[in-house]
Amino acid sequence: MSDGEIKELRGKIEKLVDPEQVEKVKSEFQGQIENLQVARNKDKIDYELRLAATKAGAKDEDYIVFQAEKRGLKDTLEITDQGQIFVKDKKDEKGNPVGVAFLVEELRKELPHSFGEPEKPRITSPGSTNPPPGPGEDPTQEQKRIAAENLAAEMGYKAKKESD
Repeated sequence: MSDGEIKELRGKIEKLVDPEQVEKVKSEFQGQIENLQVARNKDKIDYELRLAATKAGAKDEDYIVFQAEKRGLKDTLEITDQGQIFVKDKKDEKGNPVGVAFLVEELRKELPHSFGEPEKPRITSPGSTNPPPGPGEDPTQEQKRIAAENLAAEMGYKAKKESD
């Protein structure tokens, strides 16, 4: 397509669409995107608060989120461009920003009746659920062979000789 054809098409499009209308639609669309982002950030903060409350042993996570909102603690949370949530203007003893767990711990101190025991980390097994043999319980290959021959004899099987 030549430059002349492109200019001609642009001229036709501009006659069909009112530029003011285009700008109005763009600004409405941008506003909707911003509203969606605000809603996503709120949902993410609520989720992280509930998760931290669960780990801290909260009896009712929704109540903890309510208390964080009522006390203005949710307003102190910010989300970075990488999606990390941290408390504005708060640092730990090493100077690092603190996260949602810090706020939940503050609530735990103020509302001890709303918390039970903190959630313990789950222990995962890398393999079989059978317990490993205890000390002295690991049979050698020879002991296994003898035990197998004895079991076979008890069941009425005769051991084959290697010469057969």
